[in-house]
Amino acid sequence: MIRALVAAGLACVLPVQASPEVLMVSDAPAKPFSTLNEITPVELALARFGMRLKSCSTTDLTADDLAAADYIVVMGVAEFPPPEAARILKEAKKPIFALGAACPLAGDGMPVPSKPTGPVDVGYRGATWHTSLDPFYPVRSPAAIVLARASGQATPLAWRIGERFGMATLPGSGPLSLIFADLLQDFFQWRPAWPSGLVLVLENFHPGCAAGDVQRVADYLAHRKTPFVVATQMSDLPAGELPMPKEEFLDSLRYLQNRGGRMFLTGGVSTRSKFEEAGLAIDGTMTSPPGDEGEREIGLESIPGLDRRDAREFRMVLPRRGTSGGWHLPVGARGGLDGEMNQHLAGDLKQLGSLRGAVVVLLIPAWLPFRAQRETIDTALASGLEALDPVQAFPFSKGEIQ
Repeated sequence: MIRALVAAGLACVLPVQASPEVLMVSDAPAKPFSTLNEITPVELALARFGMRLKSCSTTDLTADDLAAADYIVVMGVAEFPPPEAARILKEAKKPIFALGAACPLAGDGMPVPSKPTGPVDVGYRGATWHTSLDPFYPVRSPAAIVLARASGQATPLAWRIGERFGMATLPGSGPLSLIFADLLQDFFQWRPAWPSGLVLVLENFHPGCAAGDVQRVADYLAHRKTPFVVATQMSDLPAGELPMPKEEFLDSLRYLQNRGGRMFLTGGVSTRSKFEEAGLAIDGTMTSPPGDEGEREIGLESIPGLDRRDAREFRMVLPRRGTSGGWHLPVGARGGLDGEMNQHLAGDLKQLGSLRGAVVVLLIPAWLPFRAQRETIDTALASGLEALDPVQAFPFSKGEIQ
């Protein structure tokens, strides 16, 4: 009995195991003569994996930094690491992912000049991605397992040798960021805790939309037993001054919710009370850039330039857990109005669906006529991706705010 009590007491004071630490080593935030931030895309991808991130420059790197880390990501934005940093990185016995000019650290360790390429087709996990590679470092390593290859190139785009991974470019563009995030799953030996699939979002349903078309879409989805999200907003204007009076708009939202639609508020939570007073349950928000309000969010992510004027969209399909316990689901695709755009969407979804743990948030403008919305939905569901209910697929842990 005494031993049991002592054991129970010891169990109470055992420290909570800390998350693994990732040491990110880099030389510069941007390539020469460029204002595009090359480090942030890597940080945003790493944020998907729930690890502690520590940053260090290649000029300040010490052996003690490496000893404290569980994983090491080395970025050569402008150049190969200086001799002392390169030496201790070569000798490190930790998993290392080397990018850009630093990628020879995952090969023979000798720096090579960049040879940028024009448009190429990148083959990865059975899908083909069209992009450009600037920079591109041709590293030869006969012992490597090739993970991704670019057309017309004799050397691989991504590879691994044991616990060392290499990528011969910087993952700043859409396709390369997506591929890099997928490669990190192997690097961290990590598997997603959620199902892969598709989140259909009827985007920006407001009093100026045609209620009849959106209700027909909801009927169509309910008939197919397909979950969906309604992203909505409400302008506080007198009834009758918009095509749809306020009460008719609220009745339309109730109709959509009764058909299984999940309500996400556009523009944050400031108007939540107006909807809740009308008896509508709110399941999340549409917000860009993502906040951290402890709930489910859907939105675009972006990479700011060094002077914040050269921001570009950051494309991702891996959800991210917020520090306040919520979820952020990044927008992955957009619906179109005509057949040509839907053909492009079909190819897009095939690519995205090849990635592990992919949750593709598809925006379908609610102002489109019924036929256009239905054709986009049919194209999406023909991809084979399962339509997900974001509330069921991304639950909160016990005790968290919902």
